[in-house]
Amino acid sequence: MGGNKPSGGYTGLNVYAYDLHTDYPNNLKTTEHLTSATFDASGHRNLTLHFARWLTIERGLSDQASIEVSTNGADWTRIWTNPIAESLNAEEWILKSLPLPAWVDGSPTARVRWGMGPTDTIQTAGGWVLDDIELFGDPIPQALAITLGPGSGNESSVVLSWPSQPGESYTVESSEGIGQAFITVQKDIVSTPPLTQFTHRIPDAGSGQLLRVRRQ
Repeated sequence: MGGNKPSGGYTGLNVYAYDLHTDYPNNLKTTEHLTSATFDASGHRNLTLHFARWLTIERGLSDQASIEVSTNGADWTRIWTNPIAESLNAEEWILKSLPLPAWVDGSPTARVRWGMGPTDTIQTAGGWVLDDIELFGDPIPQALAITLGPGSGNESSVVLSWPSQPGESYTVESSEGIGQAFITVQKDIVSTPPLTQFTHRIPDAGSGQLLRVRRQ
């Protein structure tokens, strides 16, 4: 089968590759890995792995390529394998995006590895060539410590106060009790450092509510 190789990276000249000069070998008994450095995903969720690939490989029934993720470097979970019945014969760079499992969210030690093998004894191909490996995610809204004070006048209300920084914005949420869903009371509250305040009116003076503030 064989496989052509790129003359340079997707961007720039440098790439990661199984071998830039020849194909991967027949009869690989175990999986060989290229493992990334640690990604610090602290404070982020909905993580997506982005990378450019140039991959030539026989169908998965014969030769195997894989991608795995870990948060401790010891326990790995497979998130991609090459198709069982289809060979891949790249002729150009392809940009790929793979969502990571939710349990990776917020990990300061996320790692990804690309596997080559096992392979059979019949044909070989170029294998992995990789470039521009990145991890993207959405910020996790942060719950803030708040101080409650009495409202003014005869209204049933409380004043929420929390420390804040310039340029931040916040969402106030409420719940009817432990285990109940939080709903948005007010969003896009602009910070007024060093202390931001919000007056929350309680519809029923006899009811109990849980309140929280999240940085957007």
